[in-house]
Amino acid sequence: MLTIDLHAAQIQGFFDEPVDNLSAGYILANYLIGKRKLKGPTCVVVSPDAGGVARAETFAKKLQTSVAIVFKRRPRPDVNEVSEVVGDLDGKTAIIVDDMISTGGTLVKAAEALLQRGATSIVTCATHGIFAAEAAQKLIESPINEIIVTDTIPVPLEIRGGKITVLSVGKLLADAIRRISANRSVSEIYEEQEEELARSQASEGGPLFAVPDRSEPQETFVAVDSGS
Repeated sequence: MLTIDLHAAQIQGFFDEPVDNLSAGYILANYLIGKRKLKGPTCVVVSPDAGGVARAETFAKKLQTSVAIVFKRRPRPDVNEVSEVVGDLDGKTAIIVDDMISTGGTLVKAAEALLQRGATSIVTCATHGIFAAEAAQKLIESPINEIIVTDTIPVPLEIRGGKITVLSVGKLLADAIRRISANRSVSEIYEEQEEELARSQASEGGPLFAVPDRSEPQETFVAVDSGS
């Protein structure tokens, strides 16, 4: 069974069949680097809550940038407020990363708080665009500059375009299915993705990732103590 960015990894334990939980992080990162030229010290990856810090750190490594965290509190049920933001945002583009966008309320409040703390613009990324109720309209009218999701959940045509960008996961799924059918490793997909980022998204200062040259054997150096 193939899944993409399960909301909780423990869900895999409810299936009797083997589960491969793929990640759309590369697809989102490749779009930001290739199309929006967002990487390095000009931007910062933001976790919208304390529970998403690990996801934000993984994503920040792809963009070679730092991480900020939004802390929230709930004064009453079904109501949350931003209590604090930790991280350097001054003069940077804030990239909020989450696994899904549902009502959009949390993202809008986080975006407003980030702008108040020095961010120059806001971009949000999520694998699953649920867009419950009036979420799409709420996000379009918010100070968020762009909302990027994938097509793991069909996004209505009437809300696509403008601020909402939809990326395809078709190639990722096809590659995983092809590998499973051929009894090849699915995890190799991620190694190839990082190498592709390193080759295609190189900047003037060097490649995004340092990719070793595997065509030649690596030298091994051994330190020898010559004594006194």
